Amino acid sequence: MSLRAAGGNQRTHMDSLAPERSPERTTVAFILSTRRAGSTWLNIVLGSHPWAVNLGEYARIWLMPGHVACRLCEADGLPECDVFAGVGAVPVDDAFGFAARRFPGRTIVDASKQEAWCARFLGRDDLDVRVIHLVRHPAGYLESELRRRPETPFETILAEWQETNERIEAFVTSNAIPHRVVSYEELTERPGDAFPPLCEFLGGTYDPDTLQYWNYVHHGLGGNGAASLYLRGRKVVKYITGDDAYYEALRGAPTRPDLRWRERISADVIDKAESLPYAATLRELLRRD
Repeated sequence: MSLRAAGGNQRTHMDSLAPERSPERTTVAFILSTRRAGSTWLNIVLGSHPWAVNLGEYARIWLMPGHVACRLCEADGLPECDVFAGVGAVPVDDAFGFAARRFPGRTIVDASKQEAWCARFLGRDDLDVRVIHLVRHPAGYLESELRRRPETPFETILAEWQETNERIEAFVTSNAIPHRVVSYEELTERPGDAFPPLCEFLGGTYDPDTLQYWNYVHHGLGGNGAASLYLRGRKVVKYITGDDAYYEALRGAPTRPDLRWRERISADVIDKAESLPYAATLRELLRRD
């Protein structure tokens, strides 16, 4: 199963709500997704473009006081990040104003994955809020979660996948937020097809070199498997991936999706995952004419 239909150009039912970027407002793109959907990876790839900056899970600075603001500078053993110096004292309402002042003229990409965090910044004259609804195949989400929660029934995890994606879709629709629904599998299998329209939606153009994101400097929140590729070999090691060999193998290899679930999940459970009602909805949202 692919969360798309075959042939043609990608369209979504919300494309008509995507206005041109306003020079008077800062474009902030919130990635909303389940866990384990590739949000950190997408955040970093987008932020490798010169017209964008990735902040990682930016909400943690305000929701988890004392949280380190920059994994890169932490890994370099620095007491504070030059780029994010003073962010801990910034009022939450000025979170993206602060980022815009530090990264003028760039689209800001936030991978906090929380609708409530995104909702705090809707209806502002200074911000052009957009949403990337990132979806991973339900069996991929299931396999990733089972590695961390092996005692959890697979039905419970698949229900989480469905409920979370339904909730995100309801949130963006009810608030009429310009958004695009994108598939992790399509972004990684066919980046040359999937990334250009997404980058255009965010106000920029796609550069395939950004898939090798570890060659770029990334300040901000991060630290899971995807981020570990640019944090390795530095003075302080604080990331834990539990899958270091897999991520290290990505260096220098063509971009590809993590499809290990095909060997690790039984065929009958995959069928159940692909039969979820929201899987059918997503195939329609990601349809190709």
